[in-house]
This record gives sequence, C-alpha cells and structure tokens, in this order.
Amino acid sequence: MSIRFSIKADTDQMYKKLDNLARRQIPFAVARAVTQTAVKVRNEDITREYMRTFEARNLSFIMAVHRVYGANASFAKRTGVAVASIQPVDDPVPTGTTASGFAGAPQGTKKTRAGTQFMKRHVKGGIKTSGRTKLAIPVTGAKLTRRRSGSMEGAMTKASKPKQILARKNTFIGTSKRTGNSMIMERTGKKKNAKVKALYTLAPSAKINRVYDPLPAAKRGIARTFPTLFRKSFVGALRTAKIRG
Repeated sequence: MSIRFSIKADTDQMYKKLDNLARRQIPFAVARAVTQTAVKVRNEDITREYMRTFEARNLSFIMAVHRVYGANASFAKRTGVAVASIQPVDDPVPTGTTASGFAGAPQGTKKTRAGTQFMKRHVKGGIKTSGRTKLAIPVTGAKLTRRRSGSMEGAMTKASKPKQILARKNTFIGTSKRTGNSMIMERTGKKKNAKVKALYTLAPSAKINRVYDPLPAAKRGIARTFPTLFRKSFVGALRTAKIRG
C-alpha cells in the first residue's frame, strides 16, 4: 500500500514573505548587535587601554568616563542608522541612543562628584588653569593619601588637600632652589635632623600632555566583535519573528 500526495508550493509568494521578514528584522538585529559591540569593546578593549595608560584606582570611574549609550531600535528602523556611543557620563545623550533596555546597560552609572570632563584633556592635550588661585600639583613620591573607595575614589583625602596641609604647624610655602617654583613644603624631624620635603608645586597653569587615545583600540574591537554579534543577533531575530499574511 502506498500513499501519495502533493502540495502546491507558491514559492514566489514564500520568497517575498521571507524577504519581508528579513527586512523587518534587520534594524532590530543591527541595533542590538551595535549595542552589544559597544558594551564588549568598552569592557575589554577600551578598559585594557585605559589601565595601560593610567593607574586604575576606581573601576566605576572608568565606566563613568566610558558610559555606553545603546542603539535605539525604533530610530534605526526609521532612519536606517543604528547609533551607539561610548562617552563620558557628563556628556549629552546622543540622538538615536538609549541608556537602558538592553543587555549590559549601565544601570546605576551616574555622574560622578569629581566629574569626567577633565579626562578629555588627556585625550586632546591642553592647558589646565586654576582661575583665582594657583594650581597645587602633587609632587611625585610625596606622602599624600587618596580615597580608597566611594564615588571620589582616587581623589586626595581631606587631610592631604593643600588647605588642610597648610593649616599644620610644620608646613609652609617656600621656593624650590632647583626650579624656582613656589611649593608647599613640610618640615620633618628636629633641629640638626630636620628635613624639608616638597608636597605640592604651585603654578598658575599646568600643561596636560596627550597620553590617552582609546580610538585605535575601539576600532580594532569593533572590527573583531561586530560581525559575530550581528550574525547571532540576526539569527535570533528571525527565530522569534512571525511571518505575516
């Protein structure tokens, strides 16, 4: 006994439906992949570059300086462009992005008390000025203590700030014989064993050299990461989509 049957396949119509399905899902897949790429590149490539350049005392500060704003899928569908941004948390939110609603979203990343805008000088270089008073620049090797936790981790403790140091009896403002710069100095020891140590150099301005450039690392990370994440995102989008009509 045999059973035979036939099904008439409207292949042209099926191709059109599949094509429309793929077209509908592409903006969402791209937006998701772009966002995931930004998070992965920030967490791996850029963080590694940052730690290679600076002494990383505060991981949360690194996240604040490089906050991820993910791509808004509706914007991508409407314009054909998926936008994600890795930027200081103090900068304006870019058009076409969102700060939440995606895997790896920086929930709880807020503006820091110390601010993040000063980090741009390390990228571009420039001159830092103090306004009314002179800048107090810590002397390399000076015994000054920094905060070890909290939103101000890495900043000088209150006791190590210039104003508090100068309130002590054994400190004063002097002039360096070697450089001629004004300095906050500390006298230690007594009489014959007395020594003077420099804590801060006082200057009207300070030149900030360009030492940090995360762009090359980000480009390498994007080129390596996005293709794989897009394929996964697109396949996932097709699996959950429904063929219309």
